[in-house]
Amino acid sequence: MIEYLVPAGIFLIFLGVIVIFAGSTLNAGNPKVAEKSSVHVGVGGFIGPVPFGIVNSKVALYLLVGLMVLTVIVWFILNKTYT
Repeated sequence: MIEYLVPAGIFLIFLGVIVIFAGSTLNAGNPKVAEKSSVHVGVGGFIGPVPFGIVNSKVALYLLVGLMVLTVIVWFILNKTYT
């Protein structure tokens, strides 16, 4: 089971890049989208056991905290399962 995690992760990264590229390409030059759009940015991660993050809105903060909590839960499950 664990030998499939790396290829699955690589596939998800490529899928994400393709979705971002397709979305930006399809909406490029559309003035209606440019008038209504707002960008929320969040960047986060872990350095050892210490989480960090930088955001520019509350929406991005909540999403980033949720993703970080989910990451910790998955880490605990995988750590308990495979040790």
